[in-house]
Order: sequence, then C-alpha cells, then structure tokens
Amino acid sequence: MKRLLMSAWILVLLLAACSAPPAQEAPEVKKEEKQKLYAKWANRVYKDKEMKEIAAVLAKGESVIKLGEEEIPASPDGKGEAETVFHIQLADGLEAYARSDLFALKTIVFTEESTDCFVRPTLDSRRYYVIPKGTLAFITEEGQDGWVKIWIGKVEEDGKEKWVTDQWVQGGYSDEITLIREARLYEEALETMKSNEEEGFKALKELQEESTTFFADLAARLLE
Repeated sequence: MKRLLMSAWILVLLLAACSAPPAQEAPEVKKEEKQKLYAKWANRVYKDKEMKEIAAVLAKGESVIKLGEEEIPASPDGKGEAETVFHIQLADGLEAYARSDLFALKTIVFTEESTDCFVRPTLDSRRYYVIPKGTLAFITEEGQDGWVKIWIGKVEEDGKEKWVTDQWVQGGYSDEITLIREARLYEEALETMKSNEEEGFKALKELQEESTTFFADLAARLLE
C-alpha cells in the first residue's frame, strides 16, 4: 500500500513539473544605436564632458558618430542651467564631447531657383522665407508627407536680417556630396567678399572654373 501511495505521489510531481510554465529569459538590454550627425556650424569639440579642454574643431557640415549622451548638472552656486552634451566620434576615430544643439540629422543644398519655407508643415501656414538656389542647410527633424524641419542660420531678406532655425520645407533640395562641397565653397566666397572683395571674387572665379554643377552658373552671375 505504501509503495502504491509513493508511486502515485511521484506521478503527481511529474505531471506538475510538465505543466509548469517555462522559465522566462531575462530581457535583452537594447544597446543605443550609433547615429550619424552633422555640424550646423564650425565649432570646437572637447576632450571632457565639462567642455574645458579643446580636442578639435569641426567644419560646418562635417559628420560625426554619436556614441551617447551625458547630462551636465547646473552648478551648485545656481549659475547656468543643466544641459545635455553628446559623446561623439570623429572620422579619424577621435572621441570628444560637444553641445547637443550643434548637430543636425542631414546636410542638404537647395537646388530650385527658390523654395518656400513655412512656419508649420503645411502649405496653408505662413510663408516665412524664400530660400535661394545653392543655399546650404540642415535637416533637424523629419515630419510626414515629405516635410522636414530645417536650419540655415542667419539670412537677409529685403535688407533685414532674420534667422531660419526651425521652419519647414517640402522638397526642393539634395544631399549629394558634390553639391554640399561646392555649396560650402560658394558660401565661403560670399562671406569673404564682405571683408575682402578682391579675394571673394577670386574664390568665385575658381569655383566657376572648377565646378561641375549649377554652382558654376551661380558664380558666373555674381562675377558679371
């Protein structure tokens, strides 16, 4: 009788073990994906996250890889505010830290004779600025239906300065690397003309002679 009870008890234990749910595996920790970003203006990057020791200087439009983010708390004496800095890697492998607002998602060049940018991502919102052909810009946010938020910086309209920093466009641009390179040369030539007209015209002449894109025509128009 004892053997029969023991056998029945063993059978109950075996059935309970078979019906028990499988042990759940620990969830896999998702690693932060590395992201390619682009500098919206020329700026220093630093060896330390407190940004005290300079590591290198990024050119406008230069790409980096974002490795992570660091939170910098406000100073104990109440001066300044807490901010986020990006841990980045340059193309030569150098790791550094930089302001988070320095970077954009993509570098672009406007290719139409004129492109309207709007306050919001819809054609019936207020037109903010008409972007000339050859303008170098940056995408900071991607919306729906082909809309993207852009950053250009300081521009001039009707003799007055304004800033294009968070407006929207729907097409009219390219991210082709040759156009981006020549857009930077064109922009630098125009900037040089403000302080040294002779050197600025010289740079435009070189661009006109060497360009294989529409920048040759843009440079020619100014030289005339």
